[in-house]
Amino acid sequence: MTLQAFAKPIISLFALGVIAACSDKAQAPDDAKDTASTSVEASLDPATLGDAVSVAGGQMYSGRNIVENIAAVPELSTLSKLLEVSRLGENITEAKTVTMFAPTNAAFAALPKGTVEALMTPENDAGLVAILGFHLVAGEMKAEAIERSITGGVAGFADIRSSNSYTIKATLEGEDLVLGDTTGGRARVVQSDIPQANGLVHIIDGVLMPPLAQVATTTP
Repeated sequence: MTLQAFAKPIISLFALGVIAACSDKAQAPDDAKDTASTSVEASLDPATLGDAVSVAGGQMYSGRNIVENIAAVPELSTLSKLLEVSRLGENITEAKTVTMFAPTNAAFAALPKGTVEALMTPENDAGLVAILGFHLVAGEMKAEAIERSITGGVAGFADIRSSNSYTIKATLEGEDLVLGDTTGGRARVVQSDIPQANGLVHIIDGVLMPPLAQVATTTP
């Protein structure tokens, strides 16, 4: 059974041409800076923060978007940095509703030595975008919905279509929701259904990899 929260994928958010166009930093005009400052102040207003959820030693707030919340959790700092480097953070912020499977710092640290550093180099933009896009799903996808599809699916699995049109294989191991990638890798959902202003976040203990041809890295 294939899970798709919305028929239209959000792959267009991650077009490499868009990211390349954002690569040159321009000086923001004063009125834009004032608007940004006002936005930051508003995000700190208790009235707009919403409900708090403890996540990996930090806190996420339902009134903040996915990128803001990830940046506020120390154990997700690697993911936050990669979103910044890839420029996908800006696109995710603009997305109306999206679900992210968010790997912890420990998950990235478990990758082969030098992988994260290599993905931060300009020549590996495509690989970085492919990996991050594999952790995003259009719409709001709750753990309960995934589990229902697993129990009603074939051989105890359910297929989840990622934003870049790859398939994540979901299954249950006891009470644990486990995700499988296209290379045989696995990630366990350690915290699910964390509400965001623009969707949901599930914390996972592994990094999901799309086909190897899409994520070849050059060690710096």
